[in-house]
Amino acid sequence: MFKQWKGFLSGIIFTLTIMIVTGAVFAAATNTNIEVYYDNIKVLLNGKEIEFKDAKGNNLEPFNHKGTIYVPIRGVLEALNKVVDWSADSKQVKIYDTEIDKFWDNLVEVPKNLVGFDFYWRHIDDDIMEAVDNLVEKHGVDVLFKGLESTNIYSQYYCINRLVEYYNENDIRISAIEKITPFLNSSNTKLKDGAEFAISVLTKKFDSPYIVNVDENTKIFALFNDYSDYGSYNELWIIRNDKLSKLHSFSNSQDYIDRGEKIQVSPSKDKIAVQTSSRRSSSINIIDLNSGEISPELMKLAIEKVAKDNKDYNNTYPDGRYSWGSNLKWVDNNTLEFEAGLSYNFMEIIENVIVKYDVLNNSLEYIKQFTETALTSY
Repeated sequence: MFKQWKGFLSGIIFTLTIMIVTGAVFAAATNTNIEVYYDNIKVLLNGKEIEFKDAKGNNLEPFNHKGTIYVPIRGVLEALNKVVDWSADSKQVKIYDTEIDKFWDNLVEVPKNLVGFDFYWRHIDDDIMEAVDNLVEKHGVDVLFKGLESTNIYSQYYCINRLVEYYNENDIRISAIEKITPFLNSSNTKLKDGAEFAISVLTKKFDSPYIVNVDENTKIFALFNDYSDYGSYNELWIIRNDKLSKLHSFSNSQDYIDRGEKIQVSPSKDKIAVQTSSRRSSSINIIDLNSGEISPELMKLAIEKVAKDNKDYNNTYPDGRYSWGSNLKWVDNNTLEFEAGLSYNFMEIIENVIVKYDVLNNSLEYIKQFTETALTSY
């Protein structure tokens, strides 16, 4: 004889029939009184009983409602080796084939009010980079190919860029070209832009505007180009004699490689000047392409020198906050010139100067600018 129980069930009831154990039917999200029957119903998969438990580990029993058997969706799907995730905010049960699929779907939340198809990340945090690196180390590059299949546009964009790192591995490079090519026709301009850059590198055409062609055998670029309104991710890569390697990773205080033509090659093509920025300041460094050595941070040197020469500049931000550089240019192979707005006394004083830095002597000199308009020569 059936045990009858009448109760009040509120919210969403996720149903799964015995006849169709792989699907889910979502009831209306309304409050309703229903009559359900418990009769020690068992669900077996390949002859083995599935045990249903709630989040606290308590046993849950299937029940009958109007001839349909209702069971907890998580228990059945996990028995089928699916990954189940419940989002209380969106009232969604999310079902994935693997933990990797779940990872990419949730990498970055896609705004519900996303207008059009342009988007950017304000910051790729170290946790994301480390999490992906750990997955790739454990499961191989297929993790990134899986990300391309995600419906999450941020995951797709992320994997398009990270696959460029496999330039040296020919089989993966060719597969990456094949998998990324469809994104060239994407209506999402950011995905299309990222794909054009990645294909430019992976096909060895090097015709992307994001690539600095130092000479025939040397190419320099950043990944995640213009992913934010500040610039690209803060790692520089170099291809020299058809081999890709990481040139330099900037510190967290130099979050972005600035937008625009912020990488300037020296006349003899053995050094580059790079402008980076955080949300509150910019920084300038020179990198020797032969040795990989990097200069001191030049904006900070300029701040220290101007402050030292002007005793009334107190309360200077020691980390260079709210000071900005621009218009980098090489005067000769060992002399870089740039304009700087240096902040003192908690931004009460902004000193506009033109700076010259001598690479060989590690020395810096400046002259003051007398107008608000930036000067390009003197």
